Amino acid sequence: MRFSLRGLIVFFAAAVLLASSAAVSAQETDTITNVPFAFTVGQATLPRGTYRLSRLSGHLDVFEITGDRHSAIVISQPESPVGKDDNPRLVFHRYGDSYFLREICLPGNVAMSLPPTRLEHDAAERLVSNAAPEVVVIDTRQ
Repeated sequence: MRFSLRGLIVFFAAAVLLASSAAVSAQETDTITNVPFAFTVGQATLPRGTYRLSRLSGHLDVFEITGDRHSAIVISQPESPVGKDDNPRLVFHRYGDSYFLREICLPGNVAMSLPPTRLEHDAAERLVSNAAPEVVVIDTRQ
């Protein structure tokens, strides 16, 4: 097979363009937030602190939550956005003094929910009133 120089240049230019647009797209969905309390995500309990949330490359439903010394990877499920709030934010369920990350909202009104874990079910059962959890929302920044 013969490749022309022009064809190779076009191919490499397209590859560079695609790679750079993927990197820009990933940066646009990254958010940083300060969480003022320890929280549970999946099976990991993370201390209070500043965290970066980013989608794992090539996976629209997998997020990496990275802090200074702690991190977690979670699988989410798309959720229909409620309202027209375009602000990125994290939504937690609170049971007593335990917080569980349940939703990640990204710019563009994209909402991703995290399924309840066994730890959250156990925390709910420990409440005497067995009441619904308090919902705590923390706005993030890009």
